[in-house]
Amino acid sequence: MREVDTITFATKAATTDGDYVVVNDYLGAAWAIALDKAGTASNEPTGAAWLAVAAANKAYVDISSATSGADVAALIETAINALTGFTGVITAADAGADLVCTAAWAGVVSTPLVYSKAGAAGTGSIPQEFSASI
Repeated sequence: MREVDTITFATKAATTDGDYVVVNDYLGAAWAIALDKAGTASNEPTGAAWLAVAAANKAYVDISSATSGADVAALIETAINALTGFTGVITAADAGADLVCTAAWAGVVSTPLVYSKAGAAGTGSIPQEFSASI
């Protein structure tokens, strides 16, 4: 099973500190990446989806030096590709402000979800589009 998702990141100025992305594998395990706009890790997400992810499976990514959506996408790409423990393979590649996440799993998975800092699914400053599942 292969799934391709596109997550588009705005410039740092248009990004809300603490917004995050959650990726699930086919066994239900979750990984999360949150955006740290100030570089101080002082605005960690508070939503239930963030809190449900094991500490070892999440990263709070410093985007304070980013100036463009492409900069933000490149930092998130590095963070996603550094996460370990997936039961499949996720490869993230940035193309401008778009981050294309390709996941290869042994079974069906749910689409990665984006959240506002407070945890409202599908809201905040990170648009996401499900592209394909093969």
